[in-house]
Amino acid sequence: MDGFFTKCPSTITSGKCTACGLCERVCPYNA
Repeated sequence: MDGFFTKCPSTITSGKCTACGLCERVCPYNA
């Protein structure tokens, strides 16, 4: 299951992930 979860890019909302909302932790590829 390597790759299912990846680090959220800091380029999105400067610290916020529009995909899952967990930039600090991990963001699923398919959100």
